[in-house]
Amino acid sequence: MATGYNDKTYVIIDSSDISSMKFDEDNLLNKDNSGFFGTITLRKSNDGSKAIVQYKGEKPACINESLTTYTHKEMLKIVGDTSGIWNTEEL
Repeated sequence: MATGYNDKTYVIIDSSDISSMKFDEDNLLNKDNSGFFGTITLRKSNDGSKAIVQYKGEKPACINESLTTYTHKEMLKIVGDTSGIWNTEEL
């Protein structure tokens, strides 16, 4: 069964925290399974200082409880903000 957008939860983390995080492969959705082991793929901000992690179900243990969680709709608004750090050039 495919995961719907409403089943996803997002958090924004500091990119500097990525190397110290042990991602839970069961509910993390930022995976590219094209490789033998699969790799974690994170969308980074234009300046590289932040990254978006998406998951389904319970918050992975590696994600700090104090971080703000966002719905899919909220995250679309954040990354779509043309004055924000996530926006890329328009097509």
